[in-house]
Amino acid sequence: MLLNLENKEMPKRSPQVIEDKYAQFLTAWETHAPNSTFGGLTLLQFKALCKPSQDSRARLEVLLSQVIGEQETRDLSDMLVSTAMVNIAKSVRADLSVGGDNGALYKAMGFVPVSERRSGLTKK
Repeated sequence: MLLNLENKEMPKRSPQVIEDKYAQFLTAWETHAPNSTFGGLTLLQFKALCKPSQDSRARLEVLLSQVIGEQETRDLSDMLVSTAMVNIAKSVRADLSVGGDNGALYKAMGFVPVSERRSGLTKK
């Protein structure tokens, strides 16, 4: 192939713009001059050159779908975990055998024990 990509800057176009332009080039070339050679490439060579890009786009689409699905699974699981943590915290506050809302367990869970809370009153 005649293309040399060494020491070349990346195109300053978005992937979507490149994809749209590729489709436009391909349609025009197939319609108007399918047997011609441009830039040292035949239509088949150009398609072969673009195949890795198209394959990558297809893989990214699948991966994006998987990421979105996994995020939804995580969010639903997090909702269950959050509900369980609220219930556990309430149980710890009510259980005087572990100190209730003034105990070390309650504090270790990240809460401020009642004995350490400020009253909220201020003097001017």
